[in-house]
Amino acid sequence: MTKVLWGVPSFVGVVRERPRGSFTNDPYGGGHRAIRAAVCTVLALLVLGSVVTPVVAVGPRDYDVANGHYYEQGASEGSGFVVHDDAAAPFWGELRRLGGVRALGYPISRRYECDGAVCQAFQYAVFKWSPWYEEVELLDVFDWLHLQGRDDWLEEAWGVPPWVRIEATSEKGQRKQERADGQALLEGNASLKSAYGRLGPAARKVYGVPRAYQETETVAVLRTQRAVLVQSLQAPGQVALVPAGQVFRDAGLVPSEAIEAIEAPRPRDATPPTRIIVPELAIDAEVISLDMSPDGELPTPNTARVVAWYSYGARLGEGGNAVMAGHVDLNREVGVFWRLRDAKPGQTITLSGAAGQLYDYKVEWVRSYPAASLAGLAALRPSSGATTLTLVTCSGRFDLATRSYEDRQVVRAVLVPRG
Repeated sequence: MTKVLWGVPSFVGVVRERPRGSFTNDPYGGGHRAIRAAVCTVLALLVLGSVVTPVVAVGPRDYDVANGHYYEQGASEGSGFVVHDDAAAPFWGELRRLGGVRALGYPISRRYECDGAVCQAFQYAVFKWSPWYEEVELLDVFDWLHLQGRDDWLEEAWGVPPWVRIEATSEKGQRKQERADGQALLEGNASLKSAYGRLGPAARKVYGVPRAYQETETVAVLRTQRAVLVQSLQAPGQVALVPAGQVFRDAGLVPSEAIEAIEAPRPRDATPPTRIIVPELAIDAEVISLDMSPDGELPTPNTARVVAWYSYGARLGEGGNAVMAGHVDLNREVGVFWRLRDAKPGQTITLSGAAGQLYDYKVEWVRSYPAASLAGLAALRPSSGATTLTLVTCSGRFDLATRSYEDRQVVRAVLVPRG
């Protein structure tokens, strides 16, 4: 296979306004920007908008394992698939970054090698992680099936219309050329155009270019490179997605050994932190665990005196990056991370758990980044390398117009043995 057949470039940035008291970053990778809020906000994960993605209920048959998560829902009873982070691909962190199983469905394969990279199929997408990118790519599932000559099968088995070449006369009228954007296919159906367009500029990165449109007596179907949007003509406001990953697997394009489920592995032993202590900065505070909401928001602590640990990151002593955020101020009260500006390399940060276990992290570096800096936000990403801790808060000048600080203070520390 070639890069062109699989090729989905890295996601691009989209700015979306968020309510006060919550924070997010660009939902589709790449550029991140601060949202406007009354107090400092911190940017963390990337999420896939769930405008038309089906809601997948998280059942009781899944649990954390070391550096990942195990799901039985996509396989037979008593067996399932693991999504995990390691040096080859941080798919567990990427799944959460893109909205989790609520947006992309459960895993329906193991990892497998694809075109010199690593792939894994989920119900509504296929992930690819290659050495050339530092974000997951979503495969051009329906373009790939077209190139494999599977359009007739797609139409018969899934009701997906075949790819139609769209041509337009050039300005000089001398020749015809293919319309690369597929925009004309969106013009005949306002509901599908709206559903596609709600992701803004990121629609092309999430769904890809529109390829075909077709109406039957009951449904209208829009085929794109990476998705198929289906509208019920009896209920025009209802738009759903065809499960692209399942289609890809059913077409025989996922290796047979990769769809063999595994037996239930051992649950994760590590626990979340419950307290943070930095004597040299006069920090001694409760740590609360916060999760991503179904619409992709990461809520901030609602008081100035607690620190948030985000569940996408590493737990106590566990390999990977544990990310924590706190306020510098809130509602005219000095925040728990007010003195984080004074952090210096060599200082010790101690985290404790509910059972009293203690872990020491030594500060490696302290940096300040503009709020939209990709380098600064990269430090908040999940990782599968060293056991690190990343603290983040706001810094720099407070912009009265936007009601937000212009910079972010980031402190990186590494786990060390207790002395």
